[in-house]
Amino acid sequence: MKGNTQNTGWGAKWCNGGMGALSLAAMLCLVFLGEVRAETLSATVNMGSCAVIADPTSIAMEDLDPSPLVNQHWAVLNQTPLTIKLSNCSGLGASDGTPVVTVSGNTTTDPVMSTYKKYFFINGNSTAVGFGFTLQKAVNGAGNNNNLLVIDGEHLYIPKSTTAPTGPWYGKGETLTGDHVVPLKVEVSCGEKSWCSPSRLKAGDINADVTFTFAYK
Repeated sequence: MKGNTQNTGWGAKWCNGGMGALSLAAMLCLVFLGEVRAETLSATVNMGSCAVIADPTSIAMEDLDPSPLVNQHWAVLNQTPLTIKLSNCSGLGASDGTPVVTVSGNTTTDPVMSTYKKYFFINGNSTAVGFGFTLQKAVNGAGNNNNLLVIDGEHLYIPKSTTAPTGPWYGKGETLTGDHVVPLKVEVSCGEKSWCSPSRLKAGDINADVTFTFAYK
């Protein structure tokens, strides 16, 4: 069994006797000699885990021209591949859990973006206004939020094949072993057309920290 396991050695002094009475004779001798000892057995069965790496670990988009976004509906700038790599997956999965990668990060507080606030990743120290980083999945069904865009707190599903990013994905009660990838894309956007008017937008820096965590949920 994989995990932190304490192996306990067993020993006994046997009495002379026939083969058929071997077990009983050994027990009687141990009791008589006062050599019975209580052994404590312990073992740790590891829950499933994977090492998680974002590739690349950082993305710098410099000197972006925002004009292609102005007065456009969900246009994007500088779309860049981002691969979440799961390696050395081992341990026991949960019978009632699904292996997922959870996305978390700071998102916009812009009230104009209403219900889409959690789609725009941006730190509070950013100086640009009206913009944010958005993440795209391979297809709508690749996470528990049925939208191509990734939302803060979303559980991303893990494809069963590195060559089939659109599924099938690992499901409830299934355990990961080995290496896996979750393909994403990251870009800059201002969202809906009404949010991208020149009067709303302000040039500046956009920063965001996004965390990807593996677990059985």
